Amino acid sequence: MMRRSAFHSDACARGRAMPNERVPLLVPVSAPMRSLRDVQTRLNAMLWSSEICYGHVLNGGIDADQPVQALFAHVETQAWTKNVKGLVKYRKSGHAFLRDVARNLDLMHRQVMVSYYAAFEAYLAARLGVRNGPFVRTLADLPALRTDLRPRGETVVLADACRLLRNRLAHHGKLPRREDDDQTADMCASFQPKNQAAAAQTEAALASWRLTQERVAAIVRTLIADVDRRCGATRRRSALRHEFFYTLFAFTHLDNLAFEIEEAAFDPARATLWIARDAKRVRSPEMRSRATTPPAPRPAPS
Repeated sequence: MMRRSAFHSDACARGRAMPNERVPLLVPVSAPMRSLRDVQTRLNAMLWSSEICYGHVLNGGIDADQPVQALFAHVETQAWTKNVKGLVKYRKSGHAFLRDVARNLDLMHRQVMVSYYAAFEAYLAARLGVRNGPFVRTLADLPALRTDLRPRGETVVLADACRLLRNRLAHHGKLPRREDDDQTADMCASFQPKNQAAAAQTEAALASWRLTQERVAAIVRTLIADVDRRCGATRRRSALRHEFFYTLFAFTHLDNLAFEIEEAAFDPARATLWIARDAKRVRSPEMRSRATTPPAPRPAPS
């Protein structure tokens, strides 16, 4: 029997009506999908709380002319312990400390994306028995996805783009910064294998998703252009860069593919847990028929 969350039971008890397309639904999903969402929730909390901490330090008006130990002598940290030479392990000026903190943002965003992608790989392995990309090929012939609600081609390509970005982030390769730079061209070219047999398989797979190489390149370039535009909009007021937005987009696009896999392979016997998703983004009639609306959030204590 399907286990219902406290939110689900509460909503049913109140007899809530099905929502319009702009409100979230609680929809039944498999345990691997619920686990993926739980990882995303934890990483989101890490991302936002860390950004607050970094922002507080970077914009807190500290006297950067002071040594960092003098600035933060009240902080209990292993940074003040001494090494075998009797020197404090972290002994930098305030200016150098602020530079380190600003650089840490990029590293933190990289680690969040790498961690989330690892969780997505674990989802694919548990749900479909596959792990590696390119997804346009590895997912194309899976029997579990041969349904009327097969994942959409654009969704698969965007997840593949996140896979390629993750590889560059994990190995500290150059990231695409503009839709017309060499790194973006390399990402587009990765969908065109030079090996003749692999190229034929890729073309057949793209056709099964109703995609062409031109369409794939357009999807990838649009993603990069969107990130570049967002970076430009925030550059004057924050230190956020491409790494941050690629991480957020990975949350969105990998979650979208996972959910569309849930729709294609929906099995009421396995869909025993629940996640929230906007009604307009739920295509499956079976999921909709079993869904409910979450209760209204309780007001924060005064």
